[in-house]
Amino acid sequence: MKRICALSLALALLLCAGCGTTAQHTNVSTASASAETSQIPSDSSTEAASAPAAGFTIEDVVRENTVSNLISAYGSVQMLRYENDTLYSETYYFLHDGKPVWTRRSVDPEIGEDFYCFIDETGYSKEDDHLQFTVFVDEEDDSGEDYSIDFDICEQMMDGEVGRIEIADADTWQFEIVNDEPSSDIVCRCTVTRQTLTLKTIEWIYGYNDSTSRIELRHGSDVKAQDFGMLQAFDKPTRTVRCICELHDENGKPITSERTVETAYNAEPLFASSNVLNLYLDKNYTKEYVYPGDGIDYTVYATDAMG
Repeated sequence: MKRICALSLALALLLCAGCGTTAQHTNVSTASASAETSQIPSDSSTEAASAPAAGFTIEDVVRENTVSNLISAYGSVQMLRYENDTLYSETYYFLHDGKPVWTRRSVDPEIGEDFYCFIDETGYSKEDDHLQFTVFVDEEDDSGEDYSIDFDICEQMMDGEVGRIEIADADTWQFEIVNDEPSSDIVCRCTVTRQTLTLKTIEWIYGYNDSTSRIELRHGSDVKAQDFGMLQAFDKPTRTVRCICELHDENGKPITSERTVETAYNAEPLFASSNVLNLYLDKNYTKEYVYPGDGIDYTVYATDAMG
């Protein structure tokens, strides 16, 4: 059975890696920041309340907004992403069995809804009545080792620097992110709480096609976390799936990789590869892969060799 598993942005967000170190929120108020607050006019307008830099960096913002830190401070977090004011995805971050997880519903006007989650350092998607966990097999794709749930919220901010900081209102700073090669065609603007630098919004404005992308974040009592029915499978006894993949280099030499996953009772592997892969249930590639059923430990063999 042939399956083509091309990488996509949705799958890239389901990569596996460990979580970072939990931090505590820091009160970033300074004497100068307090002085600036006193200058806010009664209407709290942004233009009238423009203020000099408050003395924080992008590293400070990233550190305060790791998933572990936000969960520790607020219990749960909701992230809404809009494309041109249309809801594109909603993501929830919270603890499940004492471990940070995220669940996501993506919305495509043409395709419909898709559901994802990240738990125990593995990304899952929902496929009919069971789950699929992503297995990255191409050598050139090392993004699976780079991903960390802790930086999922602000990963796209980490290469920039904080530009001019302004007072948005009595409780909020706003600033733009700049980098070594600023482009007048793309602007990234953020707002954070003044006391803890907790992110409230991230907005991208693309001048070359007049489009926008915006993230809104809600925390604590404002959030009712949803798992979209994906985490219930992990409340039952797990099973072990062994994934063995054989690819061939330009000289026809086989390169074998292996990954063993303790996973949900109803989960099967989804191989993410730029190659066309054939899946089998035996090492001699004679028994084509079909889903073995729930609650069974098994091994699946993937190869780019033609059957």
